[in-house]
Amino acid sequence: MLSSTKKILSSKAAISSFWSLSPKYWMSLTGKTLNTQGCLLYREGKFHDAYSNFQKALTEEEKDGSQDKQLKLNILFNLGSVASVLGLVTQSQSALNDALKLAVSEFGENSPDVAKIHNTLGLMLVDQGRPHESFSHFDKCIKIFESQKDEDPESLANAYNNAGRAYETTSQFDAALEYYNKALELRRTFVGEESFPVANSYNNIGMVLFNKGEMDKAIDFLTKSVNIMTKVQGEQNQYEIGRASCRERV
Repeated sequence: MLSSTKKILSSKAAISSFWSLSPKYWMSLTGKTLNTQGCLLYREGKFHDAYSNFQKALTEEEKDGSQDKQLKLNILFNLGSVASVLGLVTQSQSALNDALKLAVSEFGENSPDVAKIHNTLGLMLVDQGRPHESFSHFDKCIKIFESQKDEDPESLANAYNNAGRAYETTSQFDAALEYYNKALELRRTFVGEESFPVANSYNNIGMVLFNKGEMDKAIDFLTKSVNIMTKVQGEQNQYEIGRASCRERV
């Protein structure tokens, strides 16, 4: 229980005032709680239950016209993300597009929230077998994160990596290598050589080189990936759990 809540409950008078708070306060609290519960369910792999929670959270936020735009943005983002996992294409696109419109309206076209939504939309399109439609989303995402490189190098590296994946999927191997190498350079800087993200980058580069027929180079990069992965297996598991977690904040 939050310490502020404990203080409120410490006297009968405070309890009385606590329960007399406006309905809008309770709507916002309910939506936030449902969103948090949805995130926990997502982490447990209970995607249908998480989707239901995010739907309820959004309904609560819209029911009484909550002014907490950041919370509504988070809920829409989470709803769209889990809908994509469940293969609910229309629902996912609708929620993420609504999230994008809200983020642009409230925080501007160059906000980190807008970049992250573009990144998620791009990934969704790649997963749906529509990688050519993802390029514009990754371009917008990268442009925003490059302007804030020092503030969030991890998100920029992930955006480079995801753009590389889109180009690899369309057999544009030189473009894929360009983005994968950018991701590798950043990851080596902010997490160090012996880390799962760097191993992931070596693996991605190695697979593209393999597809290009450059076997000696491919073996070199894939060997580096395997060696790092062997050293950091515990970190690998922790990292994968973290990346699978939905966000309480976008």
